[in-house]
Amino acid sequence: MDQEEVHIAVGKNFKREKANILWAAANFPRATLVLVNVHWPSKWMPFMGGELLYKFADEKEKQMHRDKQTEATVRMLLQYKSLCDTREVKAHYITHDDILVGLVNLIKKLKIKRIVIGSR
Repeated sequence: MDQEEVHIAVGKNFKREKANILWAAANFPRATLVLVNVHWPSKWMPFMGGELLYKFADEKEKQMHRDKQTEATVRMLLQYKSLCDTREVKAHYITHDDILVGLVNLIKKLKIKRIVIGSR
């Protein structure tokens, strides 16, 4: 029999996500926790002390900005994984212009059966 997995949709708000992760860990003690994140890229990027519309930046600047965003997402997921101590935790993320569509794509791709989504 396959190991039970509980997927947890996480965002950038550590306080709110911490509560969701700890709730899922307490309520599904034997399940593998799988953190899922849909990164919604900003249309603006930092540039010389201000901001620049993403479409006006050159490719090198766009790639540097994407790399920084990816690193920040990975650091965020590692921070969330550290909440779970010795539990087996996996993490997946994608970048998508529409968070809802991205989440639906992740649900289909990963064949998610249970997902914890917090509310505001």
